[in-house]
Amino acid sequence: MSSLVDRSSISGAGPKHSVVARRLSRLGPFSAAENQIISDICQGQASTYPIRAIVGASRDGGESLRFIASGWICRVRELKDGRRQLIQLLLPGDAVLSVSGSPRNHFLQSLTPAQLIDGSAFASAAAEPQRYPAIGRALTRLAEFERTLLMEYVVRLGRQAAVERVAHLLMEVRVRLGIVGMAKHDELPFRMTQEAMSDLLGLSPVHINRTLMTLKRTGLISIAHGRVNLLDVPALEKLAEFRMSA
Repeated sequence: MSSLVDRSSISGAGPKHSVVARRLSRLGPFSAAENQIISDICQGQASTYPIRAIVGASRDGGESLRFIASGWICRVRELKDGRRQLIQLLLPGDAVLSVSGSPRNHFLQSLTPAQLIDGSAFASAAAEPQRYPAIGRALTRLAEFERTLLMEYVVRLGRQAAVERVAHLLMEVRVRLGIVGMAKHDELPFRMTQEAMSDLLGLSPVHINRTLMTLKRTGLISIAHGRVNLLDVPALEKLAEFRMSA
């Protein structure tokens, strides 16, 4: 049996796509063989998508697992009249499972320029739990985290008021970007337009704008140059009833 290697060894070699390495390192420790698989993934060639591009399934068809090396992506459900709901927000380091042959009104779209790398070797290793047990557990943890997010989305859309929804989204992004070292305790890059926020939170763009103004006026946030400063994190967490952990 391979000895376990400290999780820092994944990122210690300076992987090309370090955000993915940081995300996966949180799911270890891994054996030397598993670390090599992850290192190879993080050195892989990225597929690049411009802003508002449809992010299709892999060329091989069927199910494909990829990781976001950079950029923000959303999973979309579109209605016949053009209205749409952003079902899921996908951030740097996240795993993306896409399936060829999905309904045309369900698709992935980039909210910013984005890069994805192939994670099929990770999925293949997870299918051999006797050889790569930690990778199998890591994939399970990624799926569990995604289910937790989905439950939070349902409560947010179904029960929270506008100001609670926006606060909850900010706290969610803070935690998720913090996992990969892209957010500080009280500051985070925020790459969503108010239109995209309205599609995710089920509010009109005008309502989103008013809600952001309310949060600024009450001293909870400030916004400048594509970054959100969280001026009172405990108050925002209380307002959003936010309990998600990394």
